[in-house]
Amino acid sequence: VHYNLAVIYARKRQFHEAIASARRFLETTGTGSEAENLKTLIDQCNHEIEQAIEI
Repeated sequence: VHYNLAVIYARKRQFHEAIASARRFLETTGTGSEAENLKTLIDQCNHEIEQAIEI
């Protein structure tokens, strides 16, 4: 559930919510391809947040 929520929030550009959902998923499942995908998603969301601050 948290994996799908993270992806949906990211697509809607709700980056803080996406990061929170991804971290909830990683608390229970820290390995595997889904975990790696969410780690990348967190990095991308953080980058988008930083870009928004600079504008």
